[in-house]
Amino acid sequence: MKRILLFSVLLALCLVGCSQPELSFCPCWSDTARTRTLRVCFYNLENFFDCVDDSLTNDNEFLPEGTYHWDTRRYYHKADQIAKVLVAAGGWDYPDIVGLAEVENSSVLKTLLYKTALKRAKYKYVHFDSPDPRGIDVALLYRPERFQLCHAEPVAVRFSFQPGSSTRDILYVKGVAKGSSDTLHLFVNHFTSRYAGYKATEHKRMHIATVLRGRIDSILNFQPQACVLVMGDFNDTPADSSMRYGLRATLDAGHVGKGELINLMYPYMKGKVGTHKYHRHWSVLDQFVVTPTLTMPDAPYRVVSPVCIFAAPFMLEKDEKYLGEKPLRTYVGRDYKGGFSDHLPIVLDLAY
Repeated sequence: MKRILLFSVLLALCLVGCSQPELSFCPCWSDTARTRTLRVCFYNLENFFDCVDDSLTNDNEFLPEGTYHWDTRRYYHKADQIAKVLVAAGGWDYPDIVGLAEVENSSVLKTLLYKTALKRAKYKYVHFDSPDPRGIDVALLYRPERFQLCHAEPVAVRFSFQPGSSTRDILYVKGVAKGSSDTLHLFVNHFTSRYAGYKATEHKRMHIATVLRGRIDSILNFQPQACVLVMGDFNDTPADSSMRYGLRATLDAGHVGKGELINLMYPYMKGKVGTHKYHRHWSVLDQFVVTPTLTMPDAPYRVVSPVCIFAAPFMLEKDEKYLGEKPLRTYVGRDYKGGFSDHLPIVLDLAY
């Protein structure tokens, strides 16, 4: 009874958050029977670090004596906040598959899965340490009673044009939904940020996109109708070159060229919505991209509801400077706010 009440309250919060007039976020649930549907979520957690110094990475800012005075209390509060978002994004149940960005290591994943409200979901995780200088990686959570893992591996990205420079690996996972015999291919990404400037970093995102596209093509060459779902924080919008030409993800699902993928996020670019806000501007940096097969009604896996940018009220705060609302973050500058992330999660449902 307590669990039913919890989900009822969280769903009510979701309904309110999805109906905000300025943001116009879409509903985040499906009428499809959950027993034949996988709920997939992607969330950039923004600096989910533990409090232990890793001598191999530059994690000094997130230590008790560091810039942010990151201590055990704040660390466990961050984990609880992330869990709150994921439980709410699940609607009546937990999400079945969750892609994550900006996780430091397996230790923070264990805290999230075993010491928060997510422990009841009995998630397992996939994570590989990558050569990112700050030590932040991507990861995947999955519920083994809903999704059976078949294979997982990191896809290395090397910048040959800039020796000594490194970035996050791409995570590749394939598996089978319970009750299905067909394979679902998943790629979790976190492209190079724009911190050093858009133009100065554009070529890096383009390179990562071509590496990702190469791996997708290797699957499609063997199985042209493969079900491939790409998710991540691409630090570019659906209209930017890395997505349009590097990944070859079309903006128009009604006119898909030969070999093109479909970017499910493009409709959000038409309004004042997004997954990340910089000053007064919302951008759609977090995206789902699929092979055309996933949009076909008779496919083994198919998208059955519009992608949701999930924004429950508790995840937002009033934007005093630029008006409207913005994500409630853990820090703004060096000021501790105790929030969630600078990104909003995205959600979709796959029927099978």
